[in-house]
Amino acid sequence: MKPWLNYALIGTLALVIDVAVYLCFGLLLMSYEDFHDGSRGGMWKSESMDRIDLAAYFGLIAWHVLNLVAVAYVAYRLIKRYKVRKTTIG
Repeated sequence: MKPWLNYALIGTLALVIDVAVYLCFGLLLMSYEDFHDGSRGGMWKSESMDRIDLAAYFGLIAWHVLNLVAVAYVAYRLIKRYKVRKTTIG
């Protein structure tokens, strides 16, 4: 198999998994919004969340951070590859 096709398949699989994880977190947080009890505290305050809601909320934040790190890493690798290719050609 050609290397670019392998990278394309891995990238597509990573994207599908990423969207699936965001979908799961979104569904979990949707239940929080549907069943929010205003007497327990304000919206998106930790006092008004159950354990599963807190886990989903902090999991979503952690997933955002993980995605930012992954995008930064991919950008770093692309820039590094471009600079190496540019210096070896010129």
